[in-house]
Amino acid sequence: MAAKRRPKKVNKKAGRGSLRAEYLAHLRRRNYSPETLNTYRCLLRIYGAWLHLEAFSNERRVTLEDLERFMAWIHTEHGITNAGSRGNFVKALRGFYGFLHKERLILSDPTKDLQHPKIPQRVHQDVLSIPELRKLMASPDMTTPLGVRDAATLRLMGMCGLRISEVSNLLVKHIHLRRREIMVRKGKGQKDRVVFFDHGTRDVFQAYLKSARTALMKAPSPWTVIGEKGHGIGTISIRKIVRDHVKQAGFKKRITPHSLRRTFAVLLLKGGCNLKAIAEIMGHDELSTTAGYVQLDTDSMRDVYNQTHPLGEE
Repeated sequence: MAAKRRPKKVNKKAGRGSLRAEYLAHLRRRNYSPETLNTYRCLLRIYGAWLHLEAFSNERRVTLEDLERFMAWIHTEHGITNAGSRGNFVKALRGFYGFLHKERLILSDPTKDLQHPKIPQRVHQDVLSIPELRKLMASPDMTTPLGVRDAATLRLMGMCGLRISEVSNLLVKHIHLRRREIMVRKGKGQKDRVVFFDHGTRDVFQAYLKSARTALMKAPSPWTVIGEKGHGIGTISIRKIVRDHVKQAGFKKRITPHSLRRTFAVLLLKGGCNLKAIAEIMGHDELSTTAGYVQLDTDSMRDVYNQTHPLGEE
């Protein structure tokens, strides 16, 4: 008979706030990014302050009604009215109490029926159309090393869906031209994933890696995107590359590196790719995150239905 799995040992007798510290340590062991850990730490610190004001000696005794009072408190006392910001508190509380329940430190999870604030649905205005994306991709001057570098950088976001931080941290050895694949190492949440690219993007990458990148380098470097000083570049420089070519392409709307990543996801969905596959390619943990990227208007959703449902054209 197989032995039952023992829950991880959690310090039950430590002082106030120790359970929240245990939860953050749990997230750290799961390789959550420093930025996410810091966000959760701040949110739980505010929650801890409320527990102290309400004279709770033990956060394990909190009920759903108590948590609803807490959500009202951050609204009235802290002026946190934005649905997205309030939703972050709900997410942090659900994670914390879900952890306590899994470790058998509470009999039931009080956040089970805690309502997530409704975020107003809107069609994102920073998504490029196919002609606009083509125009942006064609903006760099392919006769200069910097122009080829810029073309490759734009395609990493617009044609591969990489985050700006992933572009900055991308190593040359993780680009496989023959297979038309990029291995994204230690993306958000410290997760690895594989993304793909088309033949045209491969031609641009090949031109960049074979000659333009070598011309830019002043010393051997493992980084893919090389700056004018001959070294790898950071996110500020990548934002400038996007901003310069958006201006050169003559676009009036505000387009950022994140806009290119969102465009990538939306065009995949419009092309018939299912949401789960897009989530995997984008490196999202939850489908709700992907759904927020690809909010479409009614006509677009109708087109997807007609193209993908086996009886859609009848």
